[in-house]
Amino acid sequence: MIVSVFPVEELFHGLEEVKRLMLGMFVLLIVVMYAFYIAISRNILHPISSFMTFVYGLRAKGLDHMKKRVALEGYAEISIMARQFNSLLDEIDDLASKLIDSRTHIFELNLLKKQAELQFLKSQINPHFLYNTLETIKGIAYVKGVQEIRDMTDALSLIFRYSVKGGEVVLLKEEMETVEAYVSIQQIRFADRFDAIYEFDDSCRELEVIKMIMQPLVENAVFHGIEPCLHKCRLQIGCRREGENLLLWVKDDGVGMDPATLEQIRGDLAERAIFE
Repeated sequence: MIVSVFPVEELFHGLEEVKRLMLGMFVLLIVVMYAFYIAISRNILHPISSFMTFVYGLRAKGLDHMKKRVALEGYAEISIMARQFNSLLDEIDDLASKLIDSRTHIFELNLLKKQAELQFLKSQINPHFLYNTLETIKGIAYVKGVQEIRDMTDALSLIFRYSVKGGEVVLLKEEMETVEAYVSIQQIRFADRFDAIYEFDDSCRELEVIKMIMQPLVENAVFHGIEPCLHKCRLQIGCRREGENLLLWVKDDGVGMDPATLEQIRGDLAERAIFE
């Protein structure tokens, strides 16, 4: 029988080294995990907590808090998220400013509209007063037997009533009645220095046209064509349908204009048509 005897300390000598090594590794692992926790908390958890606090502040304070911007420090993704969110707030702020400006402009337009309506109501006094005055003059002329004054006043009353009432679109027959009244006044004024010839197609009288579309043309023909002329003139006013189009014309055989001026006017009109 062979018996070997070893001391207990020598038998477990290596095990103590292993225990110390494992304890050191455990402590090192705890230190590394704590370092990771600090890094994650500082670069992820704390920025996210600050971001959520900022969002809750926006919800609580509303538009008064919209001017502020979030500032986050952390990983690149956190910084990108903060920049994108701030960019979104900038866009919201810009849209809110535009909306406020639009509403302010609408309120200003409504205010101007109300002021214009009030001014229009105030201005109604003068038209009614003038119209009643014209009717009074017509009555006096009728009593006194002055036919010319009565006819001119009657025609002027028709023109005045037509110009201050109604919309921007009228029937052609209403426009022609106003033109005839204007021409009658000018014929009395110029003592029958021109004859007026009307060439109206009856099928056109019920068509709608822009209000006062003919009167300025007739006025120009009288003042620039007939008035400077020494001989008796002729003024032609007419309309007819050409397919789906309505043709209106005003002609006079007054002084006319020299070819150079006519060519210049035609050139200006052609150039304006090109730009339009």
